Amino acid sequence: MSRVSRRLNESESALSERHLREAFGITGEVTGPRRPFERYGLFEGDALVAQAFDIHMHTLIGGAELATAGIGNVTVAPEYRGSGAAQTIMVDTLTAARQRGALISTLFGAAPALYRSLGFELIARPKRWKIPMAAAAGIRVPAGLALRESTPDDAAALLDVYRQAARRSAFAVHRDESSWPEFSRVSVVHDGQRVLGYLAWRTETENDEVALRVEEVAALSPGAYAALMRSVASWSSVVRVATMAGVDAHPALAQLTGNTIPGRRTPYMLRVLDVAGALAGRQWARLDGGAVIAVDDEVFADNAGGWALAVAGGAMAVQPAAEADAGVRFTARGLAAWFSGSASVASIADAGHATIVDEDAAALLDGWAVLPTTWISENF
Repeated sequence: MSRVSRRLNESESALSERHLREAFGITGEVTGPRRPFERYGLFEGDALVAQAFDIHMHTLIGGAELATAGIGNVTVAPEYRGSGAAQTIMVDTLTAARQRGALISTLFGAAPALYRSLGFELIARPKRWKIPMAAAAGIRVPAGLALRESTPDDAAALLDVYRQAARRSAFAVHRDESSWPEFSRVSVVHDGQRVLGYLAWRTETENDEVALRVEEVAALSPGAYAALMRSVASWSSVVRVATMAGVDAHPALAQLTGNTIPGRRTPYMLRVLDVAGALAGRQWARLDGGAVIAVDDEVFADNAGGWALAVAGGAMAVQPAAEADAGVRFTARGLAAWFSGSASVASIADAGHATIVDEDAAALLDGWAVLPTTWISENF
């Protein structure tokens, strides 16, 4: 029997939720993403074979916002696994995302082999760090700063802190009032006039002990981060270890006086959906110059070919070019790695996803791609 992919309608939400319950062991209420999204399903007759969600997001890269398809809830019914259904629904969902204007796609790579076959590449491994209370000992709230519980009146200030911190990082997701997370509890640091940072947290019981889970921390200065981490240290009489999500270079971790313990890593992957749009939309290092690249893309043919790149003042102009003029040739995976700044062109070539023809061009591409600290701010 033939298979057909299409967007699911509201009357088919029960089919989608059944897939999610079976795939992820959900026993309570099934809640959808906070942002606008579409469900796409692959059908064989009336049977929902596979599904994927396209979550409408904007990713901050070097201060610029890029329209993004956040891919989540990719499921295949047990009876159809191994039949190519996951690849089919992924390609069809990404195609629809391109048509609505998404320039890149990101996801948490539970099945990296599948996603790499479609041109995604690993760009970060955010961890859930374990913070022994001894590692936070000695931190003090700097003079002129104070901590208090957040109130509803702080909503605009918290959003402003998040946006400023996000613009100084890479790969945080744009938020507005409607997409602000429902944190359990939030503490803020202030200077008497304005909020300078926040710490979202909750307590839970783990192995009959109280555990402190830091859900998110963002601040506008090292002193504000120190004050917030002091609030973590204040739990030392009842908590032995706190946990916090973040990458290695998170500024909050830099305030600690002792060692942290890396916990579970979550692969975060990216694919460039629209070469010209994504490269022109991203902010690049202020290193003026020009280079030609070539791209091989087996999924989206219009991405393939030669591209002339010219950077002036951090903005990139992108035009079609002759492939023969390319100084570097990328696979779709290699392009994602370079675009994200997660690997040098030489490292990408060593992995088999770039061919360097001109070393000067490769060096220029490396210089352009430098980004601030990665911050994966959402789990979707």
